[in-house]
Amino acid sequence: MLSKHLKVLEDARYIELRKGTVATRTRTWAGLTKEGRVAFKGHIAVLRTLAASADAL
Repeated sequence: MLSKHLKVLEDARYIELRKGTVATRTRTWAGLTKEGRVAFKGHIAVLRTLAASADAL
């Protein structure tokens, strides 16, 4: 299931995937792109706003 989520994020150009072999096992590394960082910061801003409004209850 994680591979499907990573594929969606890669298709959206939010992450870059790199695959390699370590000790005969396939490994996948994911890194945020510039667009991914912007989207992540926006998501965090919305979560902070929601949390602040919940504190006001």
